[in-house]
Amino acid sequence: MGDFETSSQQFDEFRRRFGRSPFLEESEYYFAKGFYYLSPKPENDQSFTFQAMQAISEYLDRYPKSQKRDELLENMVELRQKLYDKAFLNAKLYYDVGYYNSAVTALRNAILKYPESNHREELAYLIVSAQCLYARNSVPALQRQRYLDTQNAYYSFIDEYPESKYRKEADKMQDEAKKFLEKYKEKPDGTEAEDSEEVTESAPSLNFSDQTGTTAKRGKAERKEKKEAKAAVEKEPKPAKESKAAREPKPKKEKSEKSNKSDNSETSNGTEEK
Repeated sequence: MGDFETSSQQFDEFRRRFGRSPFLEESEYYFAKGFYYLSPKPENDQSFTFQAMQAISEYLDRYPKSQKRDELLENMVELRQKLYDKAFLNAKLYYDVGYYNSAVTALRNAILKYPESNHREELAYLIVSAQCLYARNSVPALQRQRYLDTQNAYYSFIDEYPESKYRKEADKMQDEAKKFLEKYKEKPDGTEAEDSEEVTESAPSLNFSDQTGTTAKRGKAERKEKKEAKAAVEKEPKPAKESKAAREPKPKKEKSEKSNKSDNSETSNGTEEK
């Protein structure tokens, strides 16, 4: 096995330095073939695959009538298939490890990036399967919407591949989604319909509207009683207020007694003089 990376670098340097050489076409051919041989398996990084495809495209554009044309076109098909396989394996990895929501995104991106991929049918089926498993393993409050997403993926799949070899498995997932949505069509939170009916029958007094009406009536009666009690208090006679004079203390009689004594002494003195 040769050192294709070094050979590609050498041929690249040659074609840049000797643009008028009679060996230019051959050097560009080997430059492209070096990257082709460097292209790894789909499981690995595909940087050399992209470089090989670019080098082959440039060669075919410059030498459309080259005797190497058919060979390089076959190489292009092979290189492109590696990209299809790589995208498929990356997307399916999320599915295999149980990251179903991420798997749906990766699977759709693989179809959008390579719509002509030979894995397209399986990718479309895996989207249905990932959506169904994602719904099945979700909390009850989110299951309804995710089963609806399952149905949407299913209809897209059978519309494109009505006779698919995966149709039977897809139909089972559609049935699962349909049964769930029919059972909980009025319970988007995923609670069981049977349990909710039992609660309604055994406890009819829990109706929200009845409670609201009863509470309103009770509040109205209480407000009326408070109003009547307040009016009764206001109607009761209030005690008369004492005058200011009545509240003042009476003056003492010491002064009047002194004056009486003085009058008596004066009277006695007059009698003696007479």
